[in-house]
Amino acid sequence: MSHDTLNRIYELMLILSPELSEADARKEVSLLVKEIEEAKGKITFDDFWGKRKLAFLIKRQDHGYYHVLNFEIDPDFILDFERDLRLNKAVLRHLVTLPPTNYKPITGAEVLTEEDAYFTEMRMKKSGGMKRKTFVKKKEEVPAAILHDDEEESSDTAEERAKKLDKILSDDLNI
Repeated sequence: MSHDTLNRIYELMLILSPELSEADARKEVSLLVKEIEEAKGKITFDDFWGKRKLAFLIKRQDHGYYHVLNFEIDPDFILDFERDLRLNKAVLRHLVTLPPTNYKPITGAEVLTEEDAYFTEMRMKKSGGMKRKTFVKKKEEVPAAILHDDEEESSDTAEERAKKLDKILSDDLNI
């Protein structure tokens, strides 16, 4: 039996401190990737979601850099790895899970598309423009009102998108 058959696939969701620059947040993640690879692990998915508003305060912070990593590694590695994550001051919150079989990770762009669709739907309901509930699952189904021209080549930074989302939310809530 080879050593690879003992490995498991894990997913790590990280929220890093907003006090870091984007470059420093990416550097922190690269150090974690290096730690995984040095322990003979293999990264299978790596997606930086950027700086996003948190649903609630974590360690007195209302924003954080989100990053998702999927990796294959020996289960003996995880206990020490999670201890290191808890001690890392740059990490606001983390969660290591065992994803189900045939799991396909979602990208940050897909999450943003679904959030945009959700908030558009809420605005339409509020204005009386929508009578029944609809769910948007794919980018092609997103109402044209929220799509940007040349969305693929958008020059908005994660921070600018977060500010736009904050404005939309505060307008919706009349704050």
